[in-house]
Amino acid sequence: MALCVVPGCAKPARSSWRIWGVHSRYCEAHRWRWRMHGDARQEAIRKEALKPLIAAARRIIARDSSGKLKDVLTRLHEGLKDYATGVQADMARGERVPKWTARGAEQVAKVLTATDAVDCACVVSSVFMLREEQPYRFTSQRGWAFELVRAFRKQTDIAWGRYWDNKNNRSKTVYREITPRCVEAIAALLTYTYSQLASRIITLYQQERTQTIKDHKTIAEVFDALANRVDLPDTEGDKSEGWSGGVFNEKV
Repeated sequence: MALCVVPGCAKPARSSWRIWGVHSRYCEAHRWRWRMHGDARQEAIRKEALKPLIAAARRIIARDSSGKLKDVLTRLHEGLKDYATGVQADMARGERVPKWTARGAEQVAKVLTATDAVDCACVVSSVFMLREEQPYRFTSQRGWAFELVRAFRKQTDIAWGRYWDNKNNRSKTVYREITPRCVEAIAALLTYTYSQLASRIITLYQQERTQTIKDHKTIAEVFDALANRVDLPDTEGDKSEGWSGGVFNEKV
């Protein structure tokens, strides 16, 4: 009997009902976690862990009195939304688009339509900051990417569903999961769009903790390169790469 490969787990590996004798690498519980969180050992990142980092990112952005940074965030936000709606437009014209690409575009467009550019940037940046400050929270790159998408989607109601719990006789709110390939596609696009911004926020955050920033000069210097050079997804050249969904593939 094949056992789950996760260290410390003695449960039998999940067998395939289609092919007799073929087993997964994980037991049922760890396979579920691999699908939902990107890694069989990845724990969910709670809102409480991101809250202080979101506040720190918001505080850093608020110090930019020139307005350049907010303009950059708006361009990033709108550019990403236009890219997602462009994928949907391709579908409407009858072009062949993978299922996870279509679903990912729909999710991204809905979240960006319902959120503010600064709020969205702070939430995404907070996950980058958490990886920098507490890397032990993420067991792998894939686990981090899945938690990034969960935080991004949780900004709106599309991430939540309700069902009736007959045992407790009440309704429950649960996170509405999407397919792993769809998560991978969204994660690739968020990383491409926000990584440069997050890097600069992390630089200022680390500097803030070591010394008090008394003027706006440092912030202006750190964000100057970002304000002058904003790379948005190319609707033709980068679409196949950004929405391939094959970046974090792993056999289960």
